[in-house]
Amino acid sequence: MTTQTLDLAARNERPMPPQSAVPALRIGRHTLGSPVVLAPMAGITNRAFRRLCRGCEGILVSSADARRDLAAFDAASADRAHVLHFVPVVPPPETLPGRAELEARFGFSGPYLYLPNQFWRHKNHPIVIEALAILKQQGVNVVVVASGSAEEPRKTDYFSGLMRDVAAGGLEDNFRYLGLIPLPHVYALLRSSIALINPSRFEGWSTTVEEAKSFGVPMILSDIPVHREQAGASARYFDVEDARGLAGHIAAVSKEKPAAVRDLLPDLDDRVASFAADFVAAVEKCDGRRIR
Repeated sequence: MTTQTLDLAARNERPMPPQSAVPALRIGRHTLGSPVVLAPMAGITNRAFRRLCRGCEGILVSSADARRDLAAFDAASADRAHVLHFVPVVPPPETLPGRAELEARFGFSGPYLYLPNQFWRHKNHPIVIEALAILKQQGVNVVVVASGSAEEPRKTDYFSGLMRDVAAGGLEDNFRYLGLIPLPHVYALLRSSIALINPSRFEGWSTTVEEAKSFGVPMILSDIPVHREQAGASARYFDVEDARGLAGHIAAVSKEKPAAVRDLLPDLDDRVASFAADFVAAVEKCDGRRIR
C-alpha cells in the first residue's frame, strides 16, 4: 500500500503532485507502512482528508463521537477506525507548585474555578463571561481563572474583544486571565480549583476533562456528546447557549466546601493501562500480528 502526504495545493482542491513517501511507523518488531491518520486541523480540506483516510491501514479517533463523525464524513473509511481514549500521564503531585506559589506568581487568592482552554472561538469563552455577569447581578461573587493561548488565527481581534466585554461588565476581578503558562502550573491550578469549566462547542476528547478526572476535580461541562461519553454522570452539564444554566452550576459548586488540594486518584494507573492496551490492540489489528 502506498503512502500519501499533503501539500498546500491540496488545500485548494488541485491535484496533488508526486511526493516522497511518509516514513513507516515502527513499533517494536512491527512496521506499518501508512498506519495512522491523526486528527486534521483547520486548513486541511475534505478532499485531502478523505485521500488520507482511504490510503491508510488504520485511523485512530479519540472518541466514539469522533468515529460517528468520520462515518458521516466518509463511510468508506469508518471500518478502519479505532476508538482510542487517550489518558494524559500527570506528574506526581509533590513535583507541582504549591498553592502559595500559585497565588504569589499570579496575584490572586481565595477559591476559584479553572478554565484552561485556548482562546479559540469554538471554545466558547463568551458564555462564561455572560454567566459571570449574571452572577454579579445576583450578588454572587466568584472568580474564574483562565489560561491558554490568546491567539485565534481565524479572528485576530477575538481575544481583545472578550477582554473588552470583561471590562465593560466590570468583571476584571471575576475573570482572571493568566496567560500561556507552564504545564506544571496548569496541573497545580486544576488540583486546587473548586471545579473545572469546559464550555466548548466541540471536542475530540478533552485533555482537561481527563486531567480533572485524574485529580477528582468537579466538572462543569458543555452538554455535547463527547463530554457525556467522557465524563458520564460525574459532571454537571449546560447547553452551549445557556448562560443562566452555567451560572446556576457555578453558584452551586461555589457553595460546596472544596478539597484544599487534591491528590491523584488511585484509578489513574488502570486508566493509563487500559489506554495502552487499546493502542496495542489497534496496532495489532492494522498489522495483522500480535505484539508479544
